Amino acid sequence: MLAGIASEPVNGQAWEMRLLEEDVERKIGSYTDNLYPVRHGEKTGYDHVEVQTKVERAFACACDDDERVRFFVKLPKTFTVDTPIGTQNPDRAISVTNDPERLYLVSETKGSTDEGSLRSSEKRKIDCARKHFQALDVDYEVASSLRDALRFARPAQSR
Repeated sequence: MLAGIASEPVNGQAWEMRLLEEDVERKIGSYTDNLYPVRHGEKTGYDHVEVQTKVERAFACACDDDERVRFFVKLPKTFTVDTPIGTQNPDRAISVTNDPERLYLVSETKGSTDEGSLRSSEKRKIDCARKHFQALDVDYEVASSLRDALRFARPAQSR
């Protein structure tokens, strides 16, 4: 198979390493624009947290600044909940001080808590993920702010 491989210019075009380097720099620049610089490093294991929207940036900033938040993290894309209609990727996990033993709140960060504004497939996945986390006794809600997320958190004694 290798004996028949040949490279030919297409319409006189040629790629130069310089073009690839410019593309990499552009991608790195767009990635760094999606990083929130953490001010209270003890609250997360990173000096930056990935954010994809203004809502996520505000959420990360609020977690960083709020004394009730002990720990917060952007969950990796590999953290998924299998549902009968596909996988659901929760955005964030936080731990708050009203239950130092175990209150972990996994939230889906959206621009609105109005579930009517979500696509129907997204809403169904969120409903399935809610049931999954409910079985594990973990709070899971759609939140547009830290205030929303903390409103949904149950006090330790109600568990």
